[in-house]
Amino acid sequence: MSKPRYDWWGYAIRIGKKWPELREQYTDLHRQSTTPNMSGMPGGGGTSRVVEDIALRTLPGNLQKEYDAAKFALSEIMNKPEAGKWRDVIKLRYWDETTTIAGAAIKVGYSERTARRICWRYILSIGRGMNFITDEEYQSALKADNK
Repeated sequence: MSKPRYDWWGYAIRIGKKWPELREQYTDLHRQSTTPNMSGMPGGGGTSRVVEDIALRTLPGNLQKEYDAAKFALSEIMNKPEAGKWRDVIKLRYWDETTTIAGAAIKVGYSERTARRICWRYILSIGRGMNFITDEEYQSALKADNK
């Protein structure tokens, strides 16, 4: 039985590939500056609630939603017993883009079919995180994959 094609699948793959960049942008956004604000004006020209301001910052536009979706997908994967190997397959295939799925499978010690299933679950989880599919559709797809 073939898996259904989704219109959003290509977009979810691009989000999956952007995870390292999104994580870096998010980290930079929440990093506190160690440079003092020396404006010469009373009050320093800045806010006095620096920690609160940092905590409330979000990525611009749709990037925050993409970051949250990719983070959700990774949290789903990290709950698996072999999370390290699953993460390695995703890293080789999407983040480093150094190998094909077959090459990633060989490097990690999985079959190509297992590596494809891992990549499929990662992208499906991103789709779930972006609310492209409902919880019921997501669970149904996972059950169909386990058969």
